[in-house]
Amino acid sequence: MSAITERRLNVPRNMAILACRYRHFAQIVAIASVQEKKLANYACYARFFIAAIFGLALANCMPTRAAHQYPLGVQTFQSVVYTQQNRRVALMTIAPAKAGTYPLIVFSHGALAAPSRYQAMLDRYANVGYVVIAPLHRDSELFDGPASDQATIWRTRFEDFAVAHELPEVIQSRLSEQGVSVDRSNTVAMGHSYGALIAQVAAGAQPVNQVESDLLLPRVKAVIAWSPPGPLPGIIAPEGWSSLSIPSFTQTGTADVLPGFIDDWTVHRTAYEMASGTEHWLWVGDGVDHYFGGIYGRESTTSSENWLLFGQAFETSLAFLNTALKLPRSRKIPTPTNGEVLERK
Repeated sequence: MSAITERRLNVPRNMAILACRYRHFAQIVAIASVQEKKLANYACYARFFIAAIFGLALANCMPTRAAHQYPLGVQTFQSVVYTQQNRRVALMTIAPAKAGTYPLIVFSHGALAAPSRYQAMLDRYANVGYVVIAPLHRDSELFDGPASDQATIWRTRFEDFAVAHELPEVIQSRLSEQGVSVDRSNTVAMGHSYGALIAQVAAGAQPVNQVESDLLLPRVKAVIAWSPPGPLPGIIAPEGWSSLSIPSFTQTGTADVLPGFIDDWTVHRTAYEMASGTEHWLWVGDGVDHYFGGIYGRESTTSSENWLLFGQAFETSLAFLNTALKLPRSRKIPTPTNGEVLERK
């Protein structure tokens, strides 16, 4: 394993004004017409060869669902359900296309983001045998309702998460039409950034001034936290993670900073360091930022190096899930590459 060197990113100070940067990659290949019949075959081969080269370049640069292939295929659909408070919640379901019974992952997106901005991640979990349900929270830039204060956002995020955790009938029915059922006894809480904290609390972490049983979801067997925040004044203290005793996987990187909000990437380690019990994993990527270079959350073109490290982190999370859920699947921890460190306790 290589030593990790801390790096910093120049990102905007205010999370509320983080803008998604999109760059369009287009290539125009023109092939002159070949007049002589004897050159026609050569021109055809040349077109094929050029297209293949550019196809490989795009696969390395674009955050697309086709970047990695897994055997089950994916089906994605949207649903609308209502909470006990009669509040409307939009849910995105990503599930294997192949009939079978699969564990459940409930996913909470980051602040201002949306489930659709994580399909590069979530499709992969569905492709290897998980049903993923992801609510659209009120703080999303894609939410079409009125703006909410932070207290309301905090409360409704947990309500959204609980609704997905209960596996609404409309989703069960849609899945059953394809021969897919959910093993609710193997439920995973997962999230990114703010959503990672929601998942950790649903799995047992203790917020400030909150009764522990209020937010704990009983069927959650493991938690995956992609870039969770560290201690937040008035929300969660370091010791708040000491009540997190079920298996946990935490991901971060040495460039995982948001100046003015998170200035030191090492605060993302807090959940791992403070968690009690056994089977806690921490994956750290050298130079990896809060959005894994634009692979999810704030999508943009990214490098082949980021895709490689993301693939390593993803495969490691699958090995963690096999261990935590005691699944009869053959999924080993990938051989570490330069730029990553895995810690376990």
